[in-house]
Amino acid sequence: LSAPYAGIITRIHVNTGDKVKRGQTLLTIRNRSTLQDYSIQSPTDGEVSERLVNLGERADQQPLMTISDLSSVWVEMSAFPEDIEQLAIGQTVTVKDMHDHDSAEGNIEYIAPQMTEGHIARARVSIANPQGHWRPGMHVEATIATETINVDLAVEKMALQTFHENEVVFAKFGNTFEARPLKLGKDDGHYVEVLNGLEAGTVYVTKNSFLLKADILKDGASHDH
Repeated sequence: LSAPYAGIITRIHVNTGDKVKRGQTLLTIRNRSTLQDYSIQSPTDGEVSERLVNLGERADQQPLMTISDLSSVWVEMSAFPEDIEQLAIGQTVTVKDMHDHDSAEGNIEYIAPQMTEGHIARARVSIANPQGHWRPGMHVEATIATETINVDLAVEKMALQTFHENEVVFAKFGNTFEARPLKLGKDDGHYVEVLNGLEAGTVYVTKNSFLLKADILKDGASHDH
């Protein structure tokens, strides 16, 4: 925001970090020509992210204050040349912070027509930010759904363990866990298609399955609780 008429700042109504509403008075300035006070209002709901002047200072054409509307934010994504052909406008993107505290979904709305000097392609997605969790400048991880395939059965990838040179999950039968060798198919990074080795509806171990593997290797092929 800048002053439409040169003058002296006679009152500052908000400080950095304050939440403001559209139309709320932010600054009062005394017009240098008319000696009349006029006010500057916020053009949008948002937050005062910068206050660049102090009381009594001259207001001319320089920036006086910055209001940021962070109710939604852009996520700038980087893609290597071998991946760019798989990207398309409208694809679903899941964004996670680096500590897995929160995630959000959006759709690709822009793909840059040129590569950067580092031979990286840029793409952009907008995500909702009602709680202010997504802060400009923070690092995130984005997963793009380039293709959707329906499969009959899949297991969580974190459940898989290598056991006697086979990929297995530890399935629960009553009070017993058994290592079930699987024939696997497509992998989306979170789930893996099961082609053979497990019946639909079978309960299996997901988190900390490596602990059960250690117990089974120590005690035998099954572990009773």
